[in-house]
Amino acid sequence: MRNLSITFAIIFSFLCFSLHAQEESEEMKPTKLDNPEWYYVSKIKFKSGHYNRAKEILNDFYFKASKAYGGQLPKMILRSFTGSYDMMIVWEMKEGLTEFEWETSPDDIAFYTELIKLTGSKEEADKIIKEFQELIDTSDGQLALNFKLE
Repeated sequence: MRNLSITFAIIFSFLCFSLHAQEESEEMKPTKLDNPEWYYVSKIKFKSGHYNRAKEILNDFYFKASKAYGGQLPKMILRSFTGSYDMMIVWEMKEGLTEFEWETSPDDIAFYTELIKLTGSKEEADKIIKEFQELIDTSDGQLALNFKLE
């Protein structure tokens, strides 16, 4: 539900911007984005002293599991040295906003299956997931549209 609210807020903001840009035009015409590139930016603040372990889990488990099934890796990972967050992970949303329609996606299942193989058991995979979650102090996510500067 939160994702839906965020999506509507973004679409409304974009609509307001578009209407303002067309305000001076006598006749408004509906226009659709041409091949929009949507991204999801995860911002994470880790508990003090836990950044390196989090990075190890990402490299040794999460990214390896994603590679094993041919899944998507982040477009970019940024380590922050200022501000409220330690890391930002940028994910390209290849399926656009329809990615928010899944409660459990085929990618989620494939990832979890590979993580179980990588760790040796469902229990060990669950331990890794839990450990990573416990390293996080706070996190936030933002939906972003690349509006392609000309």
